[in-house]
Amino acid sequence: MNVEKFAPFYKAITGAVVSFLSALIAGLQNGGLSWTEILTAIIALLVGGGAVFTIPNIIPGTPSPEPTPTTETTPSEPNY
Repeated sequence: MNVEKFAPFYKAITGAVVSFLSALIAGLQNGGLSWTEILTAIIALLVGGGAVFTIPNIIPGTPSPEPTPTTETTPSEPNY
């Protein structure tokens, strides 16, 4: 199995697992897990992984990508 193809996802996987485990540990403080606490842990997994996945991986020492130019449009005259 080639582990290098998962390299872009390491950060997102780590964020998902950490948020999931944090929610589980918080739920286990009272001695057991309710369905609400399990659902909260699953939502934390999805939100934590998704939030971290949307942030691009930037390798230190590489130049940042140039922003794409936008075309400015002039507002049209209102039609009275």
